[in-house]
Amino acid sequence: MPPENLTLETAIARHLAWLRAHNYAEATIATRAWSLGLFRTWAEERSAAEVADLTPELVERYQRHLSQHPKADGWPLAFRTQRTRLVPLRTLCRWLKREGYLAANPAEDIIMPRSEQHLPKNIFTPGEVETVLAVPGLETPTGLRDRAILETLYSTGVRRTELSKLDLADIDHERGVVTVRQGKGKKDRVVPSENGRFFG
Repeated sequence: MPPENLTLETAIARHLAWLRAHNYAEATIATRAWSLGLFRTWAEERSAAEVADLTPELVERYQRHLSQHPKADGWPLAFRTQRTRLVPLRTLCRWLKREGYLAANPAEDIIMPRSEQHLPKNIFTPGEVETVLAVPGLETPTGLRDRAILETLYSTGVRRTELSKLDLADIDHERGVVTVRQGKGKKDRVVPSENGRFFG
């Protein structure tokens, strides 16, 4: 079994390297590194700098800290933000147990805050959508490009990063679908256009 004096810093670095080796997206790794860095700083300020210091009590204290710690404007952290910071910690603890660094998972019984469910505050009317789509001028290549981008986003609902990676060959005008390659979860999927066609 690995030495009990393994530091949190080293453990987190190994965990992130494991994620990278298992082909996790760099954006996911960066988010988890940031969240785990916040936890490590908080833990070290409380003289808990080693993996052996990871206990259910410490995890619960951190969760209380997140729920009670106000932002700069005095408001508490949103439930979604709390989850964003707790999920990487829970995943780290599960990984540490699986790899044999811990005998038990100290975050196993943690109750995650539920994210708020909100309806969109503003939904465009069809007329407003047409107004937005008409903003780019069609007299220039840049205007044509911007119009195509807006129409593709609106008609398919693909993510911005997915759209930025599209090739012309990914758009099937005849079937009215677009193939998203290596999208969320690094999976390919076929997305239909809402109106069955694409700009141009």
